[in-house]
Amino acid sequence: MSEEKRGFLVAVEGIDGSGKSTVARELARHLREEGLKVTLRQEPSQGPFGTRARTFGPKRPLSAALFFTMDREQSRPSLERSLRTHEVVVQDRSFYSTLAYQGSQVSLRERKELAQLQRELTIVPDLVVLLHGPVDVAVGRVRHRSRVLHPFEKERFLRQVQQEYLNLARREKERFVRIPFDQDPESVLGAAKAAVLRRVV
Repeated sequence: MSEEKRGFLVAVEGIDGSGKSTVARELARHLREEGLKVTLRQEPSQGPFGTRARTFGPKRPLSAALFFTMDREQSRPSLERSLRTHEVVVQDRSFYSTLAYQGSQVSLRERKELAQLQRELTIVPDLVVLLHGPVDVAVGRVRHRSRVLHPFEKERFLRQVQQEYLNLARREKERFVRIPFDQDPESVLGAAKAAVLRRVV
């Protein structure tokens, strides 16, 4: 993007069952109530690359990462328009999901190359709200909404993913805010809202 003024990009991240989508949706609503012009986006898109990316399981991490990345690059012009026309863009997932989910399944060299590629092709969030907590609690929430777990929703796999998220948060302390998801919903949302308002208002 050019140096023109643009909106603030917030990515809400976390493992399946962390409440990520709910927090993203409610965060956008609450920020609007604060008088901000806000839009809500989601990754991956419903386009061909995003649809294809969803079909890959943990055993094909590089293939999945490739399609997620192509979807992200294809969606970039739309994201740029949203940032030009809104004060805040709340996004349910970002390239950090690829680094955590697919990145946790590849070698360190591949992980570094994947991270570099993401930063070259998309827009880095100004703030990442990372929801983290007991993996068994997250898996229990997933089981509650579906009897059959997707390979990405298995506890052992999600433990690896959450650890990679926490590694990313440690490396980028200024960009991440960590919020435990195993507390009452009002506290989770309140912490997320406060983190955004501290940087925007």
